[in-house]
Amino acid sequence: MSRRIFTLDRRGVRELLKSPEVEETVRDYADEVVGRLGSGYAVDVRKGRNRVNAAVYPESGRAKHENYVQNTILKAVFGK
Repeated sequence: MSRRIFTLDRRGVRELLKSPEVEETVRDYADEVVGRLGSGYAVDVRKGRNRVNAAVYPESGRAKHENYVQNTILKAVFGK
């Protein structure tokens, strides 16, 4: 067998990870997580230096306390 050489186009990968399609997919996943959590949680999606990032965070006092005691965001992300 011959050895194949593969060169990754880093610029192309970065453009893909910052594309509107990936941003929409990340937002959909974050919205799904917030749907599992209920009210009091919000989503923030931003384009970072290398990729699109999403953050799910508690907005209300009740949600902050619930997340502090039961770690609900982590459980919602990993489906537990």
